[in-house]
Amino acid sequence: MNRKTLKNKKGFTLVELAIVLVIIGLLLAAILKGQDLMRSARIKKYYNQFIKGWEIAYLQYQDRTGKVLGDINGDGYPDATNTGRMGQLCSTDLPQVGLTPPETNTNNCYAENMAGKYYNGTVYIYLRRLTVNGKPHNVLYLTNVPTDIAIAIDTIVDGKMDANSGNFQQYNASGDDWPDPQTTNAVNCAYILD
Repeated sequence: MNRKTLKNKKGFTLVELAIVLVIIGLLLAAILKGQDLMRSARIKKYYNQFIKGWEIAYLQYQDRTGKVLGDINGDGYPDATNTGRMGQLCSTDLPQVGLTPPETNTNNCYAENMAGKYYNGTVYIYLRRLTVNGKPHNVLYLTNVPTDIAIAIDTIVDGKMDANSGNFQQYNASGDDWPDPQTTNAVNCAYILD
């Protein structure tokens, strides 16, 4: 090939190809960062509307009535250990004192659909008296929480990821570490109210 033939050939230079690859890389990074931000916002919404909503309802009920929300027998401990009793709290107990049950993304005020990275399911919340780390507490007991979401909520509530201390814990944790979300898809948690 002579010089004239090379000059007439059209194509991209290595610099042009490199610039295109850099732009594609930046776009992909922005998309992935956006997905992380959306996931983080969704977890904060679960916490603020569902869990914190129930904590606020619990505290406001106690302020207005002097009684513990869900306490059936007057011993100062909540006894809302099943969906029927939680439904009664939503339909009767809270409205009787002018309170609105927390909003959820289901038809039940005590249930929230949560989409984790490795597991999607319905989380149910109950007001119970449980022994946590050897001490009895009034707690919001959450069942079937996707493990990765539980870890994120623990970090929001307690400022660190520790399954066995703070106000948000894995119920009956076998140690300080949360289980691997890829192998343990969902856990039960306790959010300490007192």
